[in-house]
Amino acid sequence: KIAYFNEKKLLTFEKFYSHEQHKIIDWIKNNNGIKQICITGGKSKLLQQLLTGSYKIIELSEFEATLAGVQFILKEEQHTINNFILTNIGTGTSI
Repeated sequence: KIAYFNEKKLLTFEKFYSHEQHKIIDWIKNNNGIKQICITGGKSKLLQQLLTGSYKIIELSEFEATLAGVQFILKEEQHTINNFILTNIGTGTSI
């Protein structure tokens, strides 16, 4: 899964299967504005090895990335929820 801001500054998502590493790399390389990648998930190490040298890569724990995403969406939708329970179901590599 890839979450990014498109040319209209809207949060956008792309989804690839974890075995499609070449498609993920092609997608990233075809988006010229990408300079830094935050990566998380079980197979992130492999993807990180394939991208090393081309991009600044920041590795986050999957839960930290999920929490940051939830906080961003709550702020964008102008919700002021300070206390909540966050559950994360599923596995995968996310960018």
